[in-house]
Amino acid sequence: MHQTHKIRSISPERTRSFWRGLDLRLSCSLIVHSKSAPVSKNELLKEVQGIMQYSAEKLPGQFSAFGGFNQSVLADGKVSHKVKELIAVALSLASPCEWCITYHTAEAKKSGASDEEILEAGFVAVLMAGSPALMHMNILKDALEEKK
Repeated sequence: MHQTHKIRSISPERTRSFWRGLDLRLSCSLIVHSKSAPVSKNELLKEVQGIMQYSAEKLPGQFSAFGGFNQSVLADGKVSHKVKELIAVALSLASPCEWCITYHTAEAKKSGASDEEILEAGFVAVLMAGSPALMHMNILKDALEEKK
């Protein structure tokens, strides 16, 4: 079952207020998620895989370039792959992107990150992005707690 999304407009005055505040990423629309139909971690990961397959079929050149960039950025270097995934978890929470939170939480665990390390990375997002990131920690919690 897919989560329902509602789009609502925000007045220009309220938008300017947001821009002056913590979150400079908001435009004149917000996606409001309905908690009445929660999406499981496995469903979100299937959606990630689905859009990647679709993109690879429809735009193979662009997707190949994106995939190469993704692999290059996340590869071990001066900063380990595990630390890069923890950074991705924090940025996903600050974005906020349910698919990204779920995907990068799973990838951080695969790279050897403990639940405690992932939660600490999540709180870096809360420090930098404020209480909206704290509310999105619910998605991270679900991704950590859901059985495979």
